[in-house]
Amino acid sequence: MGYEKEFKFTLTQEEYERIKENKEQLEQLGEATYWNIYYDNPHGDLHKARYTYRMSLIENGEGKFRRPKVTFKGPKHKTEQGLYSCEEVEQYLSGPLTKDDFFLHYTLLLPDAQNSEPWKKIAHMADGHPHLYVIGSLKVHRIKFKYGESVIELDKVLFSGDAQDFELEIETNDPETTYIQIVEFLRRHNIEPTPSLHGKRHRFWKFRKEHGTLPPFTW
Repeated sequence: MGYEKEFKFTLTQEEYERIKENKEQLEQLGEATYWNIYYDNPHGDLHKARYTYRMSLIENGEGKFRRPKVTFKGPKHKTEQGLYSCEEVEQYLSGPLTKDDFFLHYTLLLPDAQNSEPWKKIAHMADGHPHLYVIGSLKVHRIKFKYGESVIELDKVLFSGDAQDFELEIETNDPETTYIQIVEFLRRHNIEPTPSLHGKRHRFWKFRKEHGTLPPFTW
């Protein structure tokens, strides 16, 4: 079990594009499109308790996925500066390889009952509901690049075909130093730092509440 610490800053589309246009001046580490698929029990108890249980799948451009990963996250604690921290457990899975494989094998997924938090908490909250259900997904296009000793992640988050937002994230083990560096980076791009008020999970649920229950994917 690990402990995730990262800064999150909200961007406008224009600010996102501005950083993208200047990213050639930085060392780009990779670019990928992936899905976050969220699970909960029928009563939404994990969401109410601020726990996240999701699967992430990276598209390979050929109608298949790679590196499927299950992630459990505990309730997030955040500061006014945009620092998010939470307990986190990750587990890579074998497969699924195709979209059909995903729906066949992973539409319902049992929680892992390891005797540790937050896994133990999730397993307890699923009591009486032997499966956790897919409740929806969002799609993320992410660009990673090197900035000093840190890695910046530039995200375009799609909730549906016409609903999206933009975010910059940076993980850290030294919040005080990293905050100074990332604020300097944003201001050098003429962007006033705007800490994210809510993470992707919260924004997904807000979109779901406003638009009703949607199909798990918009392929």
